[in-house]
Order: sequence, then structure tokens, then C-alpha cells
Amino acid sequence: MEVISIVNRKIHSVKPESTIQEASDLMTKENIGAVLVMKDDIIRGILTEKDILKAIQKNIPLNSSVKKILHEEIIQVDPYVSVEKAAKIMIEKDIRRLPVISNGACIGIITMKDIVKSLLR
Repeated sequence: MEVISIVNRKIHSVKPESTIQEASDLMTKENIGAVLVMKDDIIRGILTEKDILKAIQKNIPLNSSVKKILHEEIIQVDPYVSVEKAAKIMIEKDIRRLPVISNGACIGIITMKDIVKSLLR
């Protein structure tokens, strides 16, 4: 089975200038654990709930921009990679989400939860 068959095409994103609070509010509203940080339709990073919690622990103000705490290294996957390979990447890199990139554009995100659900079908 390929990633394209289970990818979640709904992309939630914020701009690098968005505040940590705005990103947190979006995650809460959409019941998601991460948002992509995008500028000019290009992924600049990813921001997770864990990143926000670390920022709070470090007393970084929630009105600071997300660019202060985002992960700039984007680990991504092609839509035609096998789900098994995507899972291996997640395990090796200790991550739970992978942006799915096709022809330079993000077409969605695949999560570990998506992979588990696909295996249970």
C-alpha cells in the first residue's frame, strides 16, 4: 500500500510570523498535534504540541513568533512510497508525522495514527 492511499489531504498551517498562541489555538480548534509553518506555499518548518510545551517550560512568551521554536529540518515522504517505508522513517527519526510532497508541493500529512488505522482495515 502506498502513502497516497491514506494521506490526510487537509493541511493545517500557520505563517512564520504567527504567534505561538495562534498556532496553539489552531491545534486545539482542529484537534491536531502539529501544524506546518508555511510561507509562499513552501514549508518552512513544523510545529508540534511538544514544541509548545517546551517553549512554555523555557518561559518563552506565547506572543512570540513560531519561527523561534519550529523545526526547520523537514523530514518528508513521496506519495508513492510504501506505507511500510513511511512507518520505518517515523520510527528511525522518532517522529509521528510526515508531510507528503509531490512535485515540490505539500499534498497532505501522514501520521502514525493514519498508518495504524490503515493496518486495522
